[in-house]
Amino acid sequence: MGIFGLFKKDKANENIEGNGNFLENYLNSKFKINTDNVVYSGNDIARIEKNCEILEKMGIPGYKELKLVPVDSIVEIEEKQELALHLIFDFFVGRKALNRINGRGDVDDADVMMLALKYVPEFNQLASYLSAISKGEIKGDQLNELAFLGEQAEVLAWVLGLAEKPVETNLTLGSDLVSIFEKYDRIQALIDGCNIISKEELMEYADYISRLDFYCMELTLSKKDTKGLKNLKLECIREHKSAIDMVTTFSIDKYLISR
Repeated sequence: MGIFGLFKKDKANENIEGNGNFLENYLNSKFKINTDNVVYSGNDIARIEKNCEILEKMGIPGYKELKLVPVDSIVEIEEKQELALHLIFDFFVGRKALNRINGRGDVDDADVMMLALKYVPEFNQLASYLSAISKGEIKGDQLNELAFLGEQAEVLAWVLGLAEKPVETNLTLGSDLVSIFEKYDRIQALIDGCNIISKEELMEYADYISRLDFYCMELTLSKKDTKGLKNLKLECIREHKSAIDMVTTFSIDKYLISR
């Protein structure tokens, strides 16, 4: 997957995982679920049971019958080189966008922005985005979306073995990842320092966050009070879901076929 594949959104499927009625009606009108080629491994079954129990103890439905989630038979973990590039891009572009939103310039965040210069010579896309943000060429909703890439960087840093596992209770937007980029002086050095965590750790989290995201979509679509999330943050859940889907190359399109 290319470095900018992260930003490609399928508008037709954007709200596919809503509440039960919405999902059923939507699928019946436009798609059918094709699970003929999906084989549930023993690990799949065990993690589904585990995550549903965890969520139900939190007072959140586990959606044990939910099929639009990653399983072993359809997942291919992305290469660490690609994930490392995403981490660099997401952190610096996300931080730059957040600074712009908050009216902070490079001088106000000089120590961190100087770190980006170590990677720019090898990373043209990073340079072009940082420049576009500085010049005010990226505005509004797009700038806001870029700012949230910092939260996705939290997941990628964990996946690459560089940071602790993120939580869905604290929206940091990557603010605690600076030490990673202080440690390495070029892209290849960072890549060499990465070790992707085990596939089962990834899959367990991917299943968990997918079910939690489904619940968020249900609350949103049904206009229910998001207090049902307790101390969880909707923004964290959405961004962490996007990041782990990229890591596992998961897309609901793998399950759906048009009528």
